Amino acid sequence: METSMGVGPRDLASRQGPLTLSIVGCAYNEEANIARFLQGCLDNEGSSFRLIQVIVVASGCTDRTESVAREFATRDSRVLLLSEPTRQGKAAALATGLRAARGEVVLIAGVDTVPDRHAFEAAVEPFRDPEVTLVCGHPIPFGPSSGFMMELNRTMWEIHHFLSSIDPKTGEAYAVRNREFAIPNDIQDDDTYMGAVAGPPGSRKVYAAAAVFYNRVPTTPSDFLRQRWRVNHQEIVLRRRTGISVSSWSPRRLTTAVWRFLGENPRRVWHVGALAGAETVTRATAIVTSSTAPTSLTRWHPIRSTKEPVAVPEASGPPSSRDRP
Repeated sequence: METSMGVGPRDLASRQGPLTLSIVGCAYNEEANIARFLQGCLDNEGSSFRLIQVIVVASGCTDRTESVAREFATRDSRVLLLSEPTRQGKAAALATGLRAARGEVVLIAGVDTVPDRHAFEAAVEPFRDPEVTLVCGHPIPFGPSSGFMMELNRTMWEIHHFLSSIDPKTGEAYAVRNREFAIPNDIQDDDTYMGAVAGPPGSRKVYAAAAVFYNRVPTTPSDFLRQRWRVNHQEIVLRRRTGISVSSWSPRRLTTAVWRFLGENPRRVWHVGALAGAETVTRATAIVTSSTAPTSLTRWHPIRSTKEPVAVPEASGPPSSRDRP
């Protein structure tokens, strides 16, 4: 396998010194989040990488997203703003960003996330292994510090952690070797699609638990259910179109992850029950609507409560102190 820069995996593994890293973030009306995302990228530390680009693809934004990104670009030449006048969808924006990426490794992250100070180090280091083609990050939810909805979100993402330790799962942040990727503009679940094409049979994909990205989550029941319906709908459509399936639809893997979670958190069985109920309803609804009234979700309405200002957790130390088996 050759990268678009003409450097193969074994060349990367034998090279001395840091690997060059590009970040790609796609944005639609993210003025509440983009400044802390960009600052978090520029503040990242580590010896395994050299950050050369933070690419923001702003698609049809009607707020100050582009203005904020442009201010960062005037202060730091590594920030590159790519402005699309109309909103074509996440897959199209991602393809635009990947074409502009020059790093040997490309990290794709939502601009409503905030990378921990050591996240990039943990995400890039595994690429020293010539067989590794995909590294999945560790999303940790942030929002209001208390309340039932935050506990529900924490439960879901901690189960996601155990699931990724069984089968690494793309999502809010993941890294790939830089090569040419053909992404159809109408792919609805671009994260799962990229995970499949970046980690083909014979290659290795890695879950980097220390690559922490703080992930803004919905804080109202209606927003939570809307987001879960949309994600499930996109996953169903992708599976029907391409045969690509996400690991959270595997009963065996999901059951294993839930049991591991409950083994460490037995008192949170009520949150697991509530989460199971919500997921059952949203999956069933998504199955019906995707069959009887197909809806294109290449573009979707933003989840309002994820755009509200909220404090970001403090960085939790070097990667070795956070890595969990």
